[in-house]
Amino acid sequence: AELVMRGESEIPARGYCGAQEAAKYMNMPLGTLRQMVSKGKIKFYKPTGGKVYFRYSDLDAFMEGKQEEQFNEIRGLT
Repeated sequence: AELVMRGESEIPARGYCGAQEAAKYMNMPLGTLRQMVSKGKIKFYKPTGGKVYFRYSDLDAFMEGKQEEQFNEIRGLT
């Protein structure tokens, strides 16, 4: 199995993706995803200080939260 270094430990790459794939998965421009990362709005992993990785489960949770937030705005709850 392919491994991704994370500090002293290794985590399996299965279930993770890079920024381009994450942006495509979330149906948003790469620049928007990068802005969200820089503002700390979305969880990411940077194992060796280089490439940024995202866990699909974190992306799903973020998108589910955004849908609920939009639903609440429509209903006037926020």
